Amino acid sequence: MSSFWLNCKRYRGFTLFSLALFFLLVSLGFWQLSRADEKQFELETLESRQAMPVLTRIGSDISEYAYRKVELTGKFDPKRFWYLDNRSYKGKAGYNVIAAFFVDQSEMVLLVNLGWLPASAFRDEVPEVLLPEHNVTVRGMLREPIVNALYESMVNDLMTLWPQRVLSIDIETASLELDALVFPLILAIEPGHPQAYEAHWPVINVTPAKHTGYAVQWFSMALALVVLFVFMINNRGRKEKDERRGSNQKKS
Repeated sequence: MSSFWLNCKRYRGFTLFSLALFFLLVSLGFWQLSRADEKQFELETLESRQAMPVLTRIGSDISEYAYRKVELTGKFDPKRFWYLDNRSYKGKAGYNVIAAFFVDQSEMVLLVNLGWLPASAFRDEVPEVLLPEHNVTVRGMLREPIVNALYESMVNDLMTLWPQRVLSIDIETASLELDALVFPLILAIEPGHPQAYEAHWPVINVTPAKHTGYAVQWFSMALALVVLFVFMINNRGRKEKDERRGSNQKKS
């Protein structure tokens, strides 16, 4: 057995710690690569579905609806809507306004994200939201609801006072509160629409290239750890060898 492996066995605690850290760094690298694949698939899905014709009706099967453009006519409920809290825009705190839209000739209610409004300096004040009571046509893109798992338990409790300030949107809870069947996707309203506030909808927050870059960083750290581990093991082995040699010389 070489001196390197003997030193690894001698410094077992340091070796086990380094191995655990190495596998953690490699795992993080592969996780980032998988995230890059997911984001790439998202972008390809977005491009293909944005090229499809605009939907003028929605049904119960949502498998092909995400990222589709829609144009629907119906009515907003001017009293029942949500202030989605902890939303920031250009460094300012605020809310996204989520409104219930009752689609004509449909049993479903569509939740519409009207965009961002700035928050007041006082937590007991919310910005004024005025929704039309007459029929309107909304246009935009269907997206997954904004869910914050950390606050899920806080938004699952039914509330009766409107409007509501929430930290996350839960479709099932919204259905119970509205006493109606709520469509599982949310419409991100088209920027410039008469009912839109600050409507800016980034499709993905982190690009596939950035995830790949993160993966390279994790793999580079794993490689650096291997080099450092080999250097330290060999260095400790040499020091012990020199110390033993010096001790033998003194005895002789």
